[in-house]
Amino acid sequence: MAIQHELAILAWIGRAVPEMAGTTDVDFAASQQLMCECEDIYAKLTKFQPTTSKPFKGSREELTKLWTIVDQTVHNREQGLHVNLALLDAFGRSGNDGRFTASGVSVGECKLYATLHTLALIDPDVLRPHARLGAFFERFAALEPSRAVIDTGGEMPGKFAQYFIAGS
Repeated sequence: MAIQHELAILAWIGRAVPEMAGTTDVDFAASQQLMCECEDIYAKLTKFQPTTSKPFKGSREELTKLWTIVDQTVHNREQGLHVNLALLDAFGRSGNDGRFTASGVSVGECKLYATLHTLALIDPDVLRPHARLGAFFERFAALEPSRAVIDTGGEMPGKFAQYFIAGS
């Protein structure tokens, strides 16, 4: 059986490598929260952000709202990306060590880095108002495995066969 959905792959990795799931209940919950919040961001991006294959996804006004609305009192579907980023910035462990879990490399943090990297490619200043996220992003980008993927242009280390469950 092939695991094809990103969140299912991340959950499988967390089960196969327990320290990536979170070694405590608090770290497990934090990792899961990060993954879910990143899915909310991704859903908003895919709805409005133009891409090379789909350059028109809505009105210019909707796209502007996506990147500018910071009002947390409106319904979630009306909130801009900076509301999600502000919630993430305030989430989790205290301090500004660039970690949301003790390991700093949970599956949720991997998903968070990928999401923030996508946003930073669109707007290099997106993390400027979010100090904790900025510290996380810089720390995670400097990790050797992250550098290996970034420096090769995104080639995944290893073979995709690792995501197949034997005997299925």
